[in-house]
Amino acid sequence: MSAAFRLLCYLIFLCGQMISQYASADLQAFVDRSTILESQTIEFTLRASSQGDPDFSVLEEQFRILGSRTNSQYQSINGRVSSWIDWNLTLEPLTTGELTIPTIRLNSESSNPIKIQVNALDPKLRAAIQSLVFFETDVSANSVYVQAQLIFTRKLYYARGAQLYGETPGSPEIKNAVVRTITAASPVAVDISGRPYTLIEQKYAIFPERSGQLIIPASAASGNVRLRAQPGFVGGRTRIRAVSESLEITVKPIPASYPSSMPWLPASEVNIVDAWSDQPENLIVGIPVTRTVMVQARASVGSIIPPLQLKFPQALRAYPQAPEISEHSALYGLTGLRKEEYSISAQRSGSINIPAIELTWWDTDTDEVKIARIPEQKIQVALNPAVPVSRTAEESTSTPDPEVSTQPEQTTKETENDLVETALNTWRSILAQVYIPVLLLIGLILVGWYFSGFSSIRKAFSAKSKPALERKLFKQLESVIHQQDLKLLKTRLTEWLSVFHDMPQYAVLQKLDEDDVSHQLIAALNRGIYASSLDKVDTTQIIADVVQRAKEHRKNRRLAKSSAARTQNTLPALFPVGPLQHSTFLAK
Repeated sequence: MSAAFRLLCYLIFLCGQMISQYASADLQAFVDRSTILESQTIEFTLRASSQGDPDFSVLEEQFRILGSRTNSQYQSINGRVSSWIDWNLTLEPLTTGELTIPTIRLNSESSNPIKIQVNALDPKLRAAIQSLVFFETDVSANSVYVQAQLIFTRKLYYARGAQLYGETPGSPEIKNAVVRTITAASPVAVDISGRPYTLIEQKYAIFPERSGQLIIPASAASGNVRLRAQPGFVGGRTRIRAVSESLEITVKPIPASYPSSMPWLPASEVNIVDAWSDQPENLIVGIPVTRTVMVQARASVGSIIPPLQLKFPQALRAYPQAPEISEHSALYGLTGLRKEEYSISAQRSGSINIPAIELTWWDTDTDEVKIARIPEQKIQVALNPAVPVSRTAEESTSTPDPEVSTQPEQTTKETENDLVETALNTWRSILAQVYIPVLLLIGLILVGWYFSGFSSIRKAFSAKSKPALERKLFKQLESVIHQQDLKLLKTRLTEWLSVFHDMPQYAVLQKLDEDDVSHQLIAALNRGIYASSLDKVDTTQIIADVVQRAKEHRKNRRLAKSSAARTQNTLPALFPVGPLQHSTFLAK
């Protein structure tokens, strides 16, 4: 009985051994070699007979995973079918000495650990390898103000015959900083101590967003080089990995001497450029012009340039457009740009003062507060012959320019000059309205007499083409309902009214401005066009109201032509007093 029991125990032990060997064979790990130099790599294979997703992150403590691939195998021998999956990884040691590839787990199975011996290179051999592929880094300063520019230059050299793997390192990933590329990677040939190299230089502008310590991480490049046989080294091509040094930069806070009420703007140079679509001295009442103000901040980004907050006197109506923010790069770094545009229309003639423009900034080169400035301007606005003199004079007296009276001792003198200028402009307007039409009439008579043979043809063509053009423009006005564009609505409205009433577009705008109801509607339309992103504008309601009023105006005008004649300079209100006065569109 005891012998039988011992035999049973022995059989159970053998079965356990077989089961253990079978289980361990389900997940196997092996390498192509167990002893390498620190510049070499090993090929690690994990083989499993079951599906799954192994966790290879445990390898990263002692190895760098350079690449991985997966393949499946299937075989049938004498009717016995077997299949497995191989995960093949290329591993590079992080240090020298005895390293261990730890156990890899897959589902409920575990692989066997493997010992790897990594031998150090001979110092002379290491120096020879490092001289073939290496980095050089440089920064423009060891300390920089918060949000100020720091130039980081990275140079990668590799000798002839060296081969790099993959792409060159990209822009550094730095926490709490904005990184902009100044120069992209472009290989050039250089010579160092008589040895030819290829240089890849990359330059970046870094803008720290917080004060404190800023770390620029190290960069790495891998490749292989061909070396001659040396003691302890058989020669041939060997793998190489070049790593740059990490850099630590001190980021200084906003200096205490900078005005706390002003937005922080660090730069090496700031300029303000002021440009007008027409010369300021050529301004005419009611004729809009565009004023463009550009801020250029060297060694800065456009996003930190603060709004200018321009001020205009009451005699000028200004409608700001959305600012344009951009930047461009040069060898010295970035230049931030901010462009602001204003559509300006003078409401009266005479002398008008435009306030100065100032922008406070911090000079990072001299460490001091500076102010960029456009001085105050004084412009002369001329009368518009299309606007009645009485209306211009009334506006001139009822809406005084607050900027003109900044100096009490000059008030009387400037007022007298304005009155004289207004009187001269009035006489010029009267003379222009008398003599210019007479000269034009004489010229037209002479031209008509000369081309009298073609007059009937021109009249017939004009009579047929004008109604067709008017219908085309009105259809374009109606189509704005589907496009939801307020600027396009104003353009189409002006074009149609100009043809419908046979007068220039600027004259149409002046006539609309004389009528109170139409003036309110056009002003509300302008507010909708130039509203900021924070304002709520009912674009659909505005377009629907304007198009509906235009239809009624067109219908009433045609009916009126058949019953009574109208004078040449009379333009009925486009939007007569009615239900629209209670519309939310006119609500202020």
